[in-house]
Amino acid sequence: MAVLKQFSVRLVNKPGALACLCKLLKDAQINILAVSVHDSTDSGIVRFVPDKPDILDDILVNNHYCYDVKDIVMITLENMPGALWRTAQKLANNKINIDYVYTANHPEVERTVLVISSPQPKKVDKILKKN
Repeated sequence: MAVLKQFSVRLVNKPGALACLCKLLKDAQINILAVSVHDSTDSGIVRFVPDKPDILDDILVNNHYCYDVKDIVMITLENMPGALWRTAQKLANNKINIDYVYTANHPEVERTVLVISSPQPKKVDKILKKN
């Protein structure tokens, strides 16, 4: 478990927009630890957790991207029924709101990584580290 930085970058909804952003990250040797893309008719938001957030601000500003940064919590869960429920229930029991989550996993892997966005990321991290 860890509190990490998530960047939310606004992109135009057209072919190649995501590829351009990913090339900037590749050229800077920044690895994407987690990613989620949400679209609308003319734009989208790419939410991602980089392994080197400290150098990303300059890259995004210099390339004229609009973006936000926030703290999120990343945790590892068993890839089994009820894993997300147990996590969500622990936070609910502590009256912690979840703004959104994202994850993906293959049926053949035993564990998955969950990204949790909450108004209280440090408290989320503390609660989930207890068990």
